[in-house]
This record gives sequence, structure tokens and C-alpha cells, in this order.
Amino acid sequence: MLMRLEKQEALQRAYPNILPSELVLEVPDAWFALVDRLCADLSAIPEPPPVVMQVKESYGRLCFYAAHETPAQADLIRAAEEKSENV
Repeated sequence: MLMRLEKQEALQRAYPNILPSELVLEVPDAWFALVDRLCADLSAIPEPPPVVMQVKESYGRLCFYAAHETPAQADLIRAAEEKSENV
């Protein structure tokens, strides 16, 4: 089941530079806090945000597809993807 629209919109309002409004978050509600924490951590890095192209669940794991991420941003993304396996 996909994340409810109101939760998606809350994340997109909080992180418009990371999650564009046209992006559909194809993840379960249970991952709201995980995606929120990831976006907060990405926002805290003093570099341009990555270009997020897709956020989905695949085989029980978060897949956060982004382009132009820095090594530090990529590390945060990979850590969140790994953590999603235990949520």
C-alpha cells in the first residue's frame, strides 16, 4: 500500500528542494519517518540537494533514486535504504 497522499504532501512541503511536488512516493506509510529523517539529513548538508527521480519500495527495501548526489549524500541514502529493511 502506498503512502497516503497527505503524508506525501507533508514531506513535499517540508522538503521542496528534495521532493518535487510531481514526484509520487511509492513507499508504505510505515516509512514516513524514515523518508522524513533522510530528507532532513540531506537538507543539513551544505551542498546542493540531489535530484530525486524516484522513491519506491522494491522487495521490501527503500529505493531512493537520485542523480548528482555527493558522496556524503549517497552515504545517507544508502544507510536509509539499508535501515528500511528493518522497519
